[in-house]
Formats: sequence, C-alpha cells, structure tokens
Amino acid sequence: MEIFSCLSGGNNKQLKKSLQASEDEVVSLKKELDERNKRLKSLEEKHVEEINVKAAEAKILEEKNSECTAKIEDLASRNRELEAANKVYIEEKQELTAQISQLNTLC
Repeated sequence: MEIFSCLSGGNNKQLKKSLQASEDEVVSLKKELDERNKRLKSLEEKHVEEINVKAAEAKILEEKNSECTAKIEDLASRNRELEAANKVYIEEKQELTAQISQLNTLC
C-alpha cells in the first residue's frame, strides 16, 4: 500500500496497525452495509409482491362488488314489477268483489 511507504519515524508500526485496523473496520462496515442493502432489497421485493397480490385481490373484490350491485339493481327492478303487478291484482280483486256484491244483491 502506498500509504505505508509514506510513513516514517518511530510511530510507523503503530500508525500502520491503526491504519490497518481502520481499513479492516471499513471493509467490515461495507460488508454489513451490503448485507443490510440485500435484506432491504429482499423486503422491498416482498412488499412489492404483497402489494401486487393485494391489488389483484382488490380488483377481484371490485368485480364482485359490481356483480352484486348489478344483481341488486335487477332484484330491485323485479321487485318494482311485482309491486306494480300486485297493485293491479288488488285493484282487479276489488272490482270483482264489488261486482260479486252487486250480483248478490240482485239475486
């Protein structure tokens, strides 16, 4: 290493040891940073996958909701038709009951 060749004097060995310890610490911190970055990337990929799954589930639920809404609207329409038919039935029944009453009074 070029840095070691520039060092001179009585503290040369101590400085070399200190520098080597610092370099070792830098290498160690770089490894730790790489490991943390890998874990972070893994977690990010996992979360992106989970988001995609949830988005797909939400889309399915939205489709089912639309289907249910359409069914509800269809049932409401049928209900209105049945209520209208029932109203006509009640009116006709009242008319027939009135006619029967008139016939009974004539007989």
